[in-house]
Amino acid sequence: MKKVLSIVLASVMLLMLLASCNNSSKSSNDSAAPATSSAPAASTAPSDDGKTYTLRSGTPTVPPNPQNIMIDEVQKRIEAATDRITVEVYHSGTLGTNMQMIQGMQAGSVEAAVFPVNWYESSVPEFGVLGLPGLFASGAEAYEVISADGSKVGELLGKYMESKGFVIGSWMLQSDNKLLSVKEVKTYEDLKGLRVWCLPDTNVIATLTAMGMVPVNFDVGDLAVGLQQGTVDAAYTTTPLFQSQKLYQSAPYYIDVSGFNYNIAAYVLSKVWMDSLPADLQELVLREAKASGYETHRPYNNEYLAKAIDTCVADGMIIITPDADFYAKGREAVASVAQEFLERTPAGKEVYDAILQAVGR
Repeated sequence: MKKVLSIVLASVMLLMLLASCNNSSKSSNDSAAPATSSAPAASTAPSDDGKTYTLRSGTPTVPPNPQNIMIDEVQKRIEAATDRITVEVYHSGTLGTNMQMIQGMQAGSVEAAVFPVNWYESSVPEFGVLGLPGLFASGAEAYEVISADGSKVGELLGKYMESKGFVIGSWMLQSDNKLLSVKEVKTYEDLKGLRVWCLPDTNVIATLTAMGMVPVNFDVGDLAVGLQQGTVDAAYTTTPLFQSQKLYQSAPYYIDVSGFNYNIAAYVLSKVWMDSLPADLQELVLREAKASGYETHRPYNNEYLAKAIDTCVADGMIIITPDADFYAKGREAVASVAQEFLERTPAGKEVYDAILQAVGR
């Protein structure tokens, strides 16, 4: 009997010991599991991680327009500086119309575009200030004021652009707007009723309207056909567009209406795309875009302008320089445009005041 009792007690003790060991092991495993599963895996990969990006730049113009030279130069510089960004260039509107490219940049489906910044006014109303007549003495002065290092004007315009999904890569020098007409314009009265293609800028439109013309806007790629078919009587834009698209062959009269409006272009990037880049690549893109604008586009544009007029005249373009009466009547007609813009777009006053301070007027 004692022997049986001893065996039973030994068996019970053995079972208790095994249970205790099993619970101890389970408890140990349960306490270790959360630490293992909740701790993020340490990443040793560099920020670039071998990832590559594509930058597509578009412009509506055709070579050798300075805008085309700009996107080619940006491509060359960026691809020479890094193998992490592939740059594709699209000339002659092959990436879309100007408005399609603007919408694409906001959505992130288009990375960059080059054309006059007046086109952005529908998205960034403050940009309308750049279309005010006579605000700058010339397009060259406008470029210098906006692009100068530390420029308050450039800083404000850049801030407004970023708030709507765009990043200024580089400001670009262009020129004053001229009037290229199918009809001869000798006097101020000859402007009355002239159907004129222009940029979609409320103040450019207001300027032409105040002077008795009828502003018309459609995609710039259709402008040559519009002049040929009589959809419009004239184009109000810059000399590079006249020359590169040979618009003077349909509209031979070049009326020098300097001092009313001017064009400023820019290499503009999609903020969505820029934000997707590592910080070092963002810095690289902005550095090379700015260098392309100042070191290559600016001197090329000046040389191009100097030759373009002679080229067009040799091919049949006729220059008409209006008399003092023309300018006096024009300035009187557009005198209220600035005030009307500021009442309509109060946010533009900050830029307007900064420009007046910068030019000393």
